[in-house]
Amino acid sequence: ELISEVLRRICLYKYKSAITLFGNEWINFLNDHSKMKLKGSVAELLVYGMYVPQNKQYNKKDYDSLRKFARQWIGENL
Repeated sequence: ELISEVLRRICLYKYKSAITLFGNEWINFLNDHSKMKLKGSVAELLVYGMYVPQNKQYNKKDYDSLRKFARQWIGENL
């Protein structure tokens, strides 16, 4: 949740039209603006993470990969 919110806040500042994107459009936008690409379960974590019941845990490796992507994306876009 927090990672997506941070990325969207940056978009509010720099890419205003991107803040309305969701799902695959959101992932495609992020991938178009980064050398590193989100895919598979890591992309799903970003898109659907806030809708997963609290008793379900995502794979720690996926979460670590998402954090790494977010750091790189922020570095490339700010």
